[in-house]
Amino acid sequence: MRTINIIAVWLMLVITPLLLVGVWRASAQNYGLDKTAGQAGYTAAERQIEPLVERAVNGFLALLAILFLGLMLYGGLRWMTARGNEELSGRAKHAIEAAIIGLTIVVASYAIATLVFRLVGG
Repeated sequence: MRTINIIAVWLMLVITPLLLVGVWRASAQNYGLDKTAGQAGYTAAERQIEPLVERAVNGFLALLAILFLGLMLYGGLRWMTARGNEELSGRAKHAIEAAIIGLTIVVASYAIATLVFRLVGG
C-alpha cells in the first residue's frame, strides 16, 4: 500500500507540470482574442490571469506549509507528553514523519509551481 502511495505522489509530481505546459501552450494561441479584446476596449493589463493564478497557488501552498508545520508541532508535543509510553511515542513519531513528508511535498510543489510560472510569465 505504501508503494502505491509513493508511486501516486511521484506520478502527480511528474504529470502535473506536463499538464500545465499543455495548458500554457494552448493559452499561447489566443485565436484572435487580442483583436476582439482591443475592439471591446480591454487593455493587456486587464487580461493577465497568470499573476492571479500564481498568487492563488502560492497562497494555497503557504497554507499547506503552515498546516504541516502545525502537524509537526503537534507530533512533537505528543512525543514529549508520551513519557516513555511506546505506543504513544510511536504515534507521535508517525505524525512527525507524515509532517516531514508532507512538508517536503509542499516545498517541491512550490519549486515546481515557481518554475512553471517563471516559464509561462516570461
